[in-house]
Amino acid sequence: MRLTLALLFAGILTGHAQQVLFRDTFNRPDNRNIDAVLTGITNNTGTSLPVDGVYTQPFLDPNSRHPTYGAPDNDAGNGGGSQILSNAFQVKYGTGTANAYVNHNFTNAAILADGGFSVSLDVTAYSQSGASGQGGGFAIGMSQAEANATTDASVGTSRMTGAFGSAIGDPVASQVMSDFWIGIRGNNSLAWGGKSGVISGVTGLAAKTGTLSVNFTATSFNAGSTVGYEVFLNGVSKGIGTFTWSETNQNYIGIDGRDSSAVTVDNFTISTLAANPTVNLTAAPAIVQPDDTAETITLNWTATGLPPGATYQITADKAVSFPSGGNTGSAVNGSGSVQAIVNGTLGSTTFTFSVSNGLPAVIATGTATVSQAAPPSPRPNVIVILADDMGWGDLGCYGSEIPTPNIDALAANGVRFRQFYQSARCSPTRCSILTGLYPQQAAVDPSAALPNLRNDNNVTFAEMLGSQGYRTYHAGKWHLGSGNLLPESRGFQHTWRFANGTAHSADCWNQSLYTFVSQGNEIPTRTYGSEFHQTNAIGDYAVDFINHNYNKGDGKPFAMYLAFGAPHFPLSAPAEDADFFMDTYAQGWDVIRQQRYNRQLATGVIDSRYPFPALGGSGPHQTEPIVPIPAWDTLGATRKADLTRRMALYAAMIRNVDRNVGKVVTRLQQIGRLNNTMILFVSDNGANLEGGVYGANTALTGGDLTNMGQPGQNDGIHYGGGWAHVSNTPLKLFKHFTHEGGIRAPAILHWPDGFSAKGTWVETPAHMIDVMGSIVAATGATYPTTFNSHPVLPLEGTSLISMINGTAPNRTLSVEHESNRMIRKGKWKLVTEDFTAYDNEFTTNQKLLYDMDADPGESTDLAAQQPAKVVELVDEWNAWSTRVGLPASRLIVPAPLNVTPAATPADLFLDTFNRANSTDIDASNSGMSGSRTPPLGTGTTWFEGFEGSGSADSIQVADNVLSMANGVGMSENGLNHNFIGQDITDAGGFSVSLRVLSINTDATDTANRFAGFGVGLNATQAAGGNDIGSASPPPIRGNTGNPGTADCFLELDFNGNVKLWSDGVLRATVPVGKTSGTLTASFACNSFAAGATVTVSAYFDGTRLDLDSGSASMNRTFTWDEANANYLALSARASNYVQMDNFAVRKLPLSTAMSIEGALKAGLDGTDTSLTADPDGDGLDNFGEWAFGTNPAKADGQVAATSLVLVQPEAGNFRFAHRRLAGFAGAGLGYAYQASDNLSSWSPVTVTEESATPLPASPGYEVVTLSLSPSDLLNRDRLFLKIVAAP
Repeated sequence: MRLTLALLFAGILTGHAQQVLFRDTFNRPDNRNIDAVLTGITNNTGTSLPVDGVYTQPFLDPNSRHPTYGAPDNDAGNGGGSQILSNAFQVKYGTGTANAYVNHNFTNAAILADGGFSVSLDVTAYSQSGASGQGGGFAIGMSQAEANATTDASVGTSRMTGAFGSAIGDPVASQVMSDFWIGIRGNNSLAWGGKSGVISGVTGLAAKTGTLSVNFTATSFNAGSTVGYEVFLNGVSKGIGTFTWSETNQNYIGIDGRDSSAVTVDNFTISTLAANPTVNLTAAPAIVQPDDTAETITLNWTATGLPPGATYQITADKAVSFPSGGNTGSAVNGSGSVQAIVNGTLGSTTFTFSVSNGLPAVIATGTATVSQAAPPSPRPNVIVILADDMGWGDLGCYGSEIPTPNIDALAANGVRFRQFYQSARCSPTRCSILTGLYPQQAAVDPSAALPNLRNDNNVTFAEMLGSQGYRTYHAGKWHLGSGNLLPESRGFQHTWRFANGTAHSADCWNQSLYTFVSQGNEIPTRTYGSEFHQTNAIGDYAVDFINHNYNKGDGKPFAMYLAFGAPHFPLSAPAEDADFFMDTYAQGWDVIRQQRYNRQLATGVIDSRYPFPALGGSGPHQTEPIVPIPAWDTLGATRKADLTRRMALYAAMIRNVDRNVGKVVTRLQQIGRLNNTMILFVSDNGANLEGGVYGANTALTGGDLTNMGQPGQNDGIHYGGGWAHVSNTPLKLFKHFTHEGGIRAPAILHWPDGFSAKGTWVETPAHMIDVMGSIVAATGATYPTTFNSHPVLPLEGTSLISMINGTAPNRTLSVEHESNRMIRKGKWKLVTEDFTAYDNEFTTNQKLLYDMDADPGESTDLAAQQPAKVVELVDEWNAWSTRVGLPASRLIVPAPLNVTPAATPADLFLDTFNRANSTDIDASNSGMSGSRTPPLGTGTTWFEGFEGSGSADSIQVADNVLSMANGVGMSENGLNHNFIGQDITDAGGFSVSLRVLSINTDATDTANRFAGFGVGLNATQAAGGNDIGSASPPPIRGNTGNPGTADCFLELDFNGNVKLWSDGVLRATVPVGKTSGTLTASFACNSFAAGATVTVSAYFDGTRLDLDSGSASMNRTFTWDEANANYLALSARASNYVQMDNFAVRKLPLSTAMSIEGALKAGLDGTDTSLTADPDGDGLDNFGEWAFGTNPAKADGQVAATSLVLVQPEAGNFRFAHRRLAGFAGAGLGYAYQASDNLSSWSPVTVTEESATPLPASPGYEVVTLSLSPSDLLNRDRLFLKIVAAP
């Protein structure tokens, strides 16, 4: 037999709330001025009723009026007195009668909206008995003029009521001013009536006092419209009737009293009509199994608006019994219950609860149906449970000391995954778990750290299952957007969630920060008091959801997503729960980490392939530094106490998650649905290092420590990187990062009806994208290609069930978060992190390769030993990155083509950066050469003066190239040498070359994203630098309006321009259409004196640039600012990084540098780039290949090599043409011509240049046509011509 606790409701008439318009309890100090203060008065009339303005008293003894408020005289003809006495109103006392009315016309719209109004008055005392002329009452339906005219209630010419002095059945006196009046009288009678007709009433009352109340039903205040009424005395109906309004919109209401001594009244109330009588009837359980012949049902009812003397009767449409009776009785407002026995074999049974008044007539009914249950669907229920910021080793079944018996039981009867990947952070993981896509595909912004979930290219498992027969539920965190991105708009029919859909957390103690949306309001909202806690509420609503689905009785399966906010910061748990763990964590993180590791080894969670991790260090988060984690014993007592409490709170949160998982499992067991419910328990990312190593800069003490994480503290507690390292034992790093500690999650799948494996491990790498695939496979759902009229991307994941059954998918898995990257293919895992480790174990964006079969603890980087595998995985990751929509700036930059120029005698300094990766770029002098080396060399070469990110990795050697401007900010880097000297001036000057490999940046301020070099600095300037937007200290490159310190600066920018600056003034901009290539500049000078002129010519990829398009010269000039000051520097600015290589300073002529660069451009490397080398074996060395514009890496015939062409001679003429470098003289190159008639002796000849034509296919080269002097042809019958190119 299966029972349910949910209730099936079927009610009757809807009601409305009664509104009090005016009430006076007269609870105020004794005073003859009855409204001298407003105490006891409730005024919701809409009219201001101030002191001395609440009531008007038309008939009152003059002595008792304003301003004297004295005692009344003994003249009955001018009225009696009135007063507040003993918290009641003596409407009259002394000789004569008196009355009063409220200064408001009771024609409020609310009266008509609620169908009428009621007036109630307690008549508590008067002295005379046996006479109809004494008593108290009230009147309605007067104009203000009528009310003001009223006098003595019995003998006056204008009377408020007709209650006094006449017999029941007599005609109403013509002097009555009100449309309806009522009074209780001294002869133990109750009388009522209107302006005309006869007096109605009852006699023989047990008492001459009591509560008079009349309900008036009205739809209009127009004259002539009908008003119904029902008269009650002490809640008992005494009569009904109707009257009509005599005037339009006139309904002043007053109190009347007549007695020889005093009439006392109290509790005068005027309100809209109360709700109609209603009854709600529910049955629990509301389901009966079809084979149950005697199910005990509890019928619960609530009733409101019932009149006194009402009775009830319960009937059923099937044979039932009431073992304890109770199916008839008196009906009162409130609630009650009775048990009944139903027979499930008869089908559904409907009960009817009928309420009758004293007439008797049925005035309200309620029904409840006990339905015959449908058999449960064979399709499984699905529950996805997500913990927040919980480390891989934090569950008991993963080696933790934290007791998690309920989750451990799921593992014991299901499977655990050893390598289950998520996306390193809250929102990205949630995108994948809901959609089966990579987060970048499903995110509104693929590059965002905490993206919202878009709704136009994916389907959630709730949308998919909800459209295919499932009920869908969600409780807890969302963190994926607001508005139409909220869970109730993404397929969840019922959701209890954080009120803020984009929030990463909410105060666990504050119920007002949460909201509940239930489709059709089918599930009631829970109301908590001080006992509210988020984790418990998620468990409570989960049970409510199970009950809701079960009590529907239709056998439908359900899908539920429970997204716990625990143990995410701010840490909070009941103090007594945290106290349980204090002794444990007082041992410190070193002891606990070792204990966990030992337990993991002993229980088979890990094996010896996982080394015991060192203390390690933190990673970057906001402004928190990257520092080592200290040994526990080095900490002070205050810090230890603070950290112990933090970890105790964290552990208590996990334990409470486990308790609430237990609630869910227990309820499923109770209804017999556990075995066919697929339950996945998983965490969204690795343990959280945020808050720094300690969770906070300052340790809490005293009351702040005692009350840490308690209600009202709002202390935002993190537990910090030290404890996070314990949580991830034995894995490396944390949330945010793509080493295993950041992206490997504990994961448990439990589904006894779905697979037979119990207590086993799945070794196959899995991912959050596989959750949707598993749901599709388990439920038999159809994964759609479109949903809600939008296309749905193909499913990325596969089924975890197939992995459990031994099928391992052949695929790669990738993760990217905040430019931290991972790709897993088979046993190989490639990782890059966007920071440099505290101990330089790796540098920013260094490509790390791990063999995860042999080294799952990621202790040995194999990138150097497996370069081909690195290239393969980089290519695959980049292809994945592009496919899922990441911006190009997130691509892994392949190892650059690293070519090395040969040394030349002209080299002053050459740095190829061919040395080990390091943030200290001259830690080694490997790759440096030239005549100025030494003094340049190890530890003395580069200043690394400005690193805008504030981190040492802003300038670094990586992959045998120089990387600058890494991370946030630019960088400037001076060379620690003064390039002056006689050897330079004797050579006519010097040249500088720089190979720019990549400017990796976003598309903002592109004109100022660049790489380049400057000359003419002094030592201080070269050792300094700044951002181009800052003036103090000055930058090297400078900017318009902010002069740089370089006398001359040449750059390549992100817009594809080469620009020349002089003292911060832009002198030339030449478009080249590229953002990578080789910059070369010649600085021709014969002096380093201040003011001496320097002539600059510039080349890009071997092509000369026109630096002065407005003149015939292609050069620019500048002057030295200081004497003998020619330090050089590099400057780079990008949002991500700039890569550079082969920085060379050489003596002129420029031809040396240009021919070397020509060989490098052709792909030659090392000694093959030497000026005299002939790597293609065609007889023309590299210098000649450059001079004639041919390919040094490809053999050419001599004629082809020089493009020598014989032109048809004319009489006495010999013409020829060849290819040469345009502007060759400026490049320090010359061409000489020699002739011979025997190929053994050669003599110079004179040539005449006739024309020179540029070659479009060979930029920077031209074809020149020349002719020999006629004298060189005399007496020769044959002639051989040789062209010699030389510096």
